[in-house]
Amino acid sequence: MSRQKITIRLADTVVERLDTIAKATGLNRNELIRVAITEYLEKAEASIKRNKEMRKLVETLNSLETEDLIDIYSEITKELHRRGIA
Repeated sequence: MSRQKITIRLADTVVERLDTIAKATGLNRNELIRVAITEYLEKAEASIKRNKEMRKLVETLNSLETEDLIDIYSEITKELHRRGIA
């Protein structure tokens, strides 16, 4: 994997926090920043995916007629009772 160098400016307090965590974890600043950004991006990407799926679900539900929703609710309720959840 190729890497690119990126320069950022951080507040002194952020650098101090970074150094404290780096020391506690045994990582150097660069490693800690790389891990933190990677984890943040993974969570952000997953959130974006969930939001897209949720929008699709809402669109699907909005396209259904009231009777269809009543039938779906009834089936879900029956299944929840069968499983002892509700």
